[in-house]
Amino acid sequence: MKFFSFNNYHISYSQQGTGPPLIMLHNGGNDHRIWDYQVHYLQNYFDIYTIDLLGYGQSDKPEIDYTLDLYTQLLDQFIQSHEFDQVSLMGHCIGSAISLSYALQNPEMVNYLVLMNIASIQTLSQGYLGNYIN
Repeated sequence: MKFFSFNNYHISYSQQGTGPPLIMLHNGGNDHRIWDYQVHYLQNYFDIYTIDLLGYGQSDKPEIDYTLDLYTQLLDQFIQSHEFDQVSLMGHCIGSAISLSYALQNPEMVNYLVLMNIASIQTLSQGYLGNYIN
């Protein structure tokens, strides 16, 4: 595992593969390992980063409020620290909400956005997703 610093906390992540960057964000109650099977199949096409969100896996677990804004800032700093020009994001549950939040704030930075089991009713509402709902 590799680490980067976010607000003086250690955030763990793994990196595998070659190609354009793909960041995979797990759901609550899990860690980066939920993506092991997907990484196996996608590593020949993407430079894959699977992050242990703050409070999960090998990342620090401070006693703080864990909010969508906090996790969106974490993702933003991770992307900036790696100096990516553009990324693809894949998220499950809270990972989807984080990915969507980041994409709405930084649309020019997101190449592909894959959302699975989006975390909340608000993220599914017509007003929040607009024309992205099919």
